[in-house]
Amino acid sequence: MDIEKLKDQVRPYIDKPYRFYHNMEHVEDIISNVQASCHSQFDVELGILFAVYHDVIYEPRLTDNEEKSIELMKKIIPKEYKHYTAMLEVLITYSKYQWDNYQSLPKWVWNILKFDVIGLIKEDEDIVKNEMKIFKEYQFVDFDLYKEARIEILKKFASKLPHPNNIASRIEFLKSFDPNKYV
Repeated sequence: MDIEKLKDQVRPYIDKPYRFYHNMEHVEDIISNVQASCHSQFDVELGILFAVYHDVIYEPRLTDNEEKSIELMKKIIPKEYKHYTAMLEVLITYSKYQWDNYQSLPKWVWNILKFDVIGLIKEDEDIVKNEMKIFKEYQFVDFDLYKEARIEILKKFASKLPHPNNIASRIEFLKSFDPNKYV
């Protein structure tokens, strides 16, 4: 699998100036975690393809990024990986996080999807750095609305993801977050 070729294929979509978190670094983090944790070649390839295509379309103002990512993935995925298309569609659809709890997911889905949210799970994650990146993607939203909505999203994730996680720490950071201190 030529990972650099896959990344180069999506780079024009991902390397956008407004993508501070959902960028190539995020893709590379998922790839790194997949390579370190997945055991079969099939799972490694599926995880890498998920990393490359799951956020290929990401416009913070839109609500259909996953659907558009699926459409683009189906058009541009190299023919040697077409057999992964149906599974990738399932994974990308689940990445809307509209499910109740990770335990309710098919095991194969969680085994890949967890790498997209590993930053919410790992205790040693750089919370301030990552929350700042996400905040920067939403500069078009009134700060008070952003803060309230982000905390609500994190509260929903708290019931979806395994424990321990760092969601309570993120919420505490956001409650006292003053963007003027970080400018």
